[in-house]
Amino acid sequence: VATVESDQVLRVGDRTGRSLPARLASGGRALLAQMSAEELAQTHPDLVAPEREGLARELDGVRRLGFAINRELTEDGLTAVGVVIPPPDAVGSPPLRAALSVSMPTARFSEQRLTPLVSSLLAAARAVAADLAGASEGSG
Repeated sequence: VATVESDQVLRVGDRTGRSLPARLASGGRALLAQMSAEELAQTHPDLVAPEREGLARELDGVRRLGFAINRELTEDGLTAVGVVIPPPDAVGSPPLRAALSVSMPTARFSEQRLTPLVSSLLAAARAVAADLAGASEGSG
């Protein structure tokens, strides 16, 4: 939906409008981790059993951690971290299927930066969810 680029010379450029396989992208992986095994099978009928089982194991890890990482799965030299935007709490609200991610050149990624990065992403995701909840309350 939107991109903000760094002013660093070595950076990831705008990918707005580009479509990537959900099972490879960090935001997509975070979203897929929210799905049941049946939903996953319906959204990825092309995967043979070993691939589907491997993806299910990876998504179990994403669920446990609360974030997903794409380490050069979609593009050489690119690493991304993604989290799900939590759904609204209101009863009867439609499910929200959206995620936030931060992409960077793999050379800039380090495990030491992961915890603060995930914390910032989760805070931003909660803020987006709160803004969306406020907007939907105001429109009713």
